[in-house]
Amino acid sequence: MRHASKIALVFILAVSLTTMGCSTSWINTALQDLPVLVQIATSILQIVSAAQGNGTLDPATATSITTISNQVKSDLTLIQSLVTQYQASPSPTLLGQIDSALTAVQGNLNAILTAFHVSNSALQTTITTSIGLALTVVVAIQSLVPLPPSPAPAARVARVPIKPMGAAQIKSTYNGILAQHGFSAYAIQ
Repeated sequence: MRHASKIALVFILAVSLTTMGCSTSWINTALQDLPVLVQIATSILQIVSAAQGNGTLDPATATSITTISNQVKSDLTLIQSLVTQYQASPSPTLLGQIDSALTAVQGNLNAILTAFHVSNSALQTTITTSIGLALTVVVAIQSLVPLPPSPAPAARVARVPIKPMGAAQIKSTYNGILAQHGFSAYAIQ
């Protein structure tokens, strides 16, 4: 009888670890890519500021984009902190917070796209393509994060993992976008 209860306990623990996301390879990806996303958001803020300064971007749009971009940076910093906390002590609560924060970043990046309309095609293309790259990276990270346990397992929708680009490739791609449209001064290191 004792042997059966030990086997049952091992089974329950194994299932719990699986549902809590015992695979932690996504943590390294997130911790490498999130700082690059913060650099991209900072670079976009610099481009927006320069565009406002030279009259290419109206002040109301610049203010809106600056506010949203600052929120994106704040959310990305929060995600980094949550991932580090999760790495130290995995919990379903932290997984839920990470997932929610990644979803918020996606919404804010889309809000920048909605707010950003200028007649300068190089500026428009640079910002649109940069935001598209950032969204791609955020979605790839989120696809790797284990889903937090759900009270109704049948309601869970499986995620299809997206192979991440890697920090060096993200930087290279972003800097290529900037160079292509004449904004190399805002490249990230």
